[in-house]
Parts: sequence; C-alpha cells; structure tokens
Amino acid sequence: MGIFAISDLHLGFGCNKPMDRFGENWRNHADKIQNEWMRIVTERDTVLIPGDISWAINMRDAAADLQFLNSLPGKKVVVEGNHDHDSFSANHQ
Repeated sequence: MGIFAISDLHLGFGCNKPMDRFGENWRNHADKIQNEWMRIVTERDTVLIPGDISWAINMRDAAADLQFLNSLPGKKVVVEGNHDHDSFSANHQ
C-alpha cells in the first residue's frame, strides 16, 4: 500500500479549456496523467488530490472530470483548491 499526491490537474473534459493552450508539452495531458497513474497506482493505494482538479465552474461541467478520477485505481482523498469554484465544491452538492 502506497500513498501518493497529485494536484493542479486542471482537467477540462466538461468545458472547452484544453491544457495545450499553455504549450505543446501540455498536449494530451489527461492521457499522460492516466498512463502514469495506471503505471504506478494500485487499488490498494491512496492518492491525495489537494485541489485544482477541474477548469469547470459547476458540478455539471465537472462531472466528467470527477468520473475520470473515479475510474482510476486507488482511494482518492480530494480537497478543494484555490481554482476550484464554490459551485463545484463537495460542500455545495
């Protein structure tokens, strides 16, 4: 069992804000996250995700990002970051 941490994912499956707008290194960044996650994290591991999960500004748009995280192995511990909007916070569901 391992404990890992990753933050500032800034996923955008439900909104039109692809990360490659910040440069070519960011092209397919969600695929890169998924590939490395699957290579390293097992179902027995815990992953701390301290915020900045999504570019979405509401739960409807964030749903695809959260489903993406849910599909990955391991237990996730998620907290709101400074770019996560109140309308998407778990405290406001």
